[in-house]
Amino acid sequence: MLLLPIVYWISVLHYIGEEELFLREKFGEEWEEYSRKTPRFIPKLFELPRKHCNGERDDKRGER
Repeated sequence: MLLLPIVYWISVLHYIGEEELFLREKFGEEWEEYSRKTPRFIPKLFELPRKHCNGERDDKRGER
C-alpha cells in the first residue's frame, strides 16, 4: 500500500516528461516561453505585481 503513491508519482513524472517533449517538438519556442512562465504542477491563482529596482510597482490598478 505504501508503494502505490511512489509508483503513481514516478508514472506521472514520466508521463509529464513525455508530454513536454512532444509539446516542445510541436510548438518549439512558443512552448519554451509558455513553460518558463507556467508552473508545472500547481497553477498560479493570482500573480502579485512585480517591483522594479526603484521600488515602483508594475501594476496599472490605480490608473484610469
